[in-house]
Amino acid sequence: MQYNKVYPPKIYLLVVIALIGNMYLAPATHAQNPTTTLKPIKVDDNQLIPLDVLMKPLSTQGYTRPAEPLPPTLIAAINRPATVQVLANFTGNLQYQQLLIYTDNLRQAVAQIETSALIGNLPNNNADKLMALLTLIQQNPHAFLTPDNSITQEQINIGATGSGLIITPQGHLVTNAHVVATDEASLAQKLLSTGFFNRVGELAKYLQSTYPQPNGLSEPATQLLLQIMETFYTSRGYFKLANITGRYRVLTGYTLQNPGYHIEANLLAIGQPIPGKDVAILKLQTTQNNWPTISFGPDRELRSGDEMYVLGYPGVVNNNEVLDQNVMRQPSFTEGKMSARQKTKGGWEAIQITAAVGRGNSGGPVFNKYGEVIGILTFGSQDASQGGALVQGFNFIVPNSIIHQFIHQAGLTPTLSNSATTLRQALQWMADKKYKKAAAALNEIKSSFAQFPYLNEELNDATTKAASEKNTLMDYWDNMDTKTQIMLGLAAVMVVGGGAGKLFTYGVHLLFFFFV
Repeated sequence: MQYNKVYPPKIYLLVVIALIGNMYLAPATHAQNPTTTLKPIKVDDNQLIPLDVLMKPLSTQGYTRPAEPLPPTLIAAINRPATVQVLANFTGNLQYQQLLIYTDNLRQAVAQIETSALIGNLPNNNADKLMALLTLIQQNPHAFLTPDNSITQEQINIGATGSGLIITPQGHLVTNAHVVATDEASLAQKLLSTGFFNRVGELAKYLQSTYPQPNGLSEPATQLLLQIMETFYTSRGYFKLANITGRYRVLTGYTLQNPGYHIEANLLAIGQPIPGKDVAILKLQTTQNNWPTISFGPDRELRSGDEMYVLGYPGVVNNNEVLDQNVMRQPSFTEGKMSARQKTKGGWEAIQITAAVGRGNSGGPVFNKYGEVIGILTFGSQDASQGGALVQGFNFIVPNSIIHQFIHQAGLTPTLSNSATTLRQALQWMADKKYKKAAAALNEIKSSFAQFPYLNEELNDATTKAASEKNTLMDYWDNMDTKTQIMLGLAAVMVVGGGAGKLFTYGVHLLFFFFV
């Protein structure tokens, strides 16, 4: 997870937090077909943007916007097959020196804090006094900490989760850079945020003995300790990573019925994590060329108050203890509105939305009222004065105008796949209660792509409803081929015309045209 500067307690603020899934120290994993090592395209935040990318909105080949906005249920149904979960696994060699403390300096800091508490400048409780002590250490870590003389070496294995969206039939997908970043700075922060308590050494013992926390460190205290560790270890070379490799796996809706099913992926292009242009592009290692895809829409037409919808895999759902931990979750669908456009420190404009999200939504698609993707969910806000809770209603997306640069750099053309087109038609038929047509279309997808995400669920629903559907004259008509429909149509015209000579002659000419 990534945070901006954390301030002392008693100041209400919102802290920016990347919405990556919960980081964890992962067990060693072995791919049956190891990921091919490819050098990804690095997209510089300051790189000149081609004029055609600036002038032309990001669009999807083969897609036409519907005449009317779609109901939320249809937006969710047509887009969840192309919404995936991204699992990143990083391995490498870590060298670091353990922390030692300057006890005298810490005692002086504690005395200063106790005096402040006695005269009423600071609440006289261990939680607030601990935050005050950590704030003092953060201001100058090297005045309180020093490394020991020995070098500790470890083999690290770090895992992280995020969301993504498939944009081409061949399996190219978009996610956030901070989900898959393999540069040393990003990995150092990921490592510190997951396993740093194993490396705080004497400092952890001192903090706990001085200001005991029966329920463990609060979120703000944890963030502050993370910043202290990061500053200490990275500023003077006490922490080194080498031989870093990344492995990426993608889970689709097919995994719901087939636990363990995943697809390996390669990293093709990557930008800089926030506040940089936080976008990455992966390619599924597959020969399938009919993956379900999403459709892009113009983000510049959005206005404050417009409806917005989010699909993704938040950790609060994936890791919920009440839910079965042995199966994959369906993507969570939430809705809200566009709040505003906000300029980031990186110089690009983020779109603020109110939809509820969580860690793990990073890289997932955000849709407009037509079911078009207008950006990817990237970062949110934390209230450091309220235990570090994620504040809903203050979440941000990287818009299509930024994503377009990466897609262009990778030489890709977003395309609506045949399977996605057929699915949209089938779901529309379901909405129109034409279940037999819907079942036939879904069977068509299954015959060419048995692993199509969520297909069995939709097909079973359509088949069950089709079995109870009564045949009507329109059903017989729909099941006729075109020539038969024309013949019957002409016969009806001649009957209505009373067999008039001109109508008869006209009908004969048309029949001759179509059948001779």
